[in-house]
Amino acid sequence: MPPKGFYKLLEKKLLKQKSINVNNTDYIPVMSIIENNVDQFIGKEIEVDGFVYRENGFRDNQFVVARFGISCCVADASVYGMLSTIENASTFKTDNWVHIKGIVKKATYNQEDVPYIQIQQIESIHQPDNPYVYELYQDEQLIGPGE
Repeated sequence: MPPKGFYKLLEKKLLKQKSINVNNTDYIPVMSIIENNVDQFIGKEIEVDGFVYRENGFRDNQFVVARFGISCCVADASVYGMLSTIENASTFKTDNWVHIKGIVKKATYNQEDVPYIQIQQIESIHQPDNPYVYELYQDEQLIGPGE
């Protein structure tokens, strides 16, 4: 369980930022906050690394930039990520790793409002040494210089 107030403090920090760089340390909390508060994040710049993941029914211009998240052990790994759109999405193969920069928007998927990234820049990258992200909650993440 996260420390009391962790998500509220991280959300407050993210809302102050013009651009969000999603890193390995806070990947799962950041994705959860944006998903649960999509309207507050519309228009923000976002930058993230992940692998190309697709589900049946995705359009030709859609994929998820994803990571496998672990809360306990590899057996409980789940896909975490954000729907992303770009005109030439089909040129990026499933499971290939990418670095994207884009703008947070909102769409409806399976009758639910979801955040998505309108990709502005994309590049292929190598899979990181550790492709997993973990549900870790560190108070140091929330404290910036002079705070």
